[in-house]
Amino acid sequence: MAWSIHKKSEIFLGILDALWSLKIIAGYTIKKGWLIVYFKYSRTGKSMVTGFSVLSKPGRKIFKKYKYFLNQPVADIYLLKTSQGVIHSMESVRNRIGGEVILKITR
Repeated sequence: MAWSIHKKSEIFLGILDALWSLKIIAGYTIKKGWLIVYFKYSRTGKSMVTGFSVLSKPGRKIFKKYKYFLNQPVADIYLLKTSQGVIHSMESVRNRIGGEVILKITR
């Protein structure tokens, strides 16, 4: 999958680092202003991710406390923008940190 980027964004790289720590992506490269992301697949050929949903938007930001993620399905992973950078929902619960929910990943 490829996205066009004009400059290296800390949030974009934070999202990629979070996806890397969750072992969802195999890596990424930036070539001529394009970001190319390599997603991982299972041994049977199924994608590790079935969907992405952008939750926070500039006109409608969504903030959640860490307790919200205690009751969410295990298959759903959320990425949050916090004072400590971009983290995933499991790390949010572990560190008891809430933040702006920017992305929902469905496995």
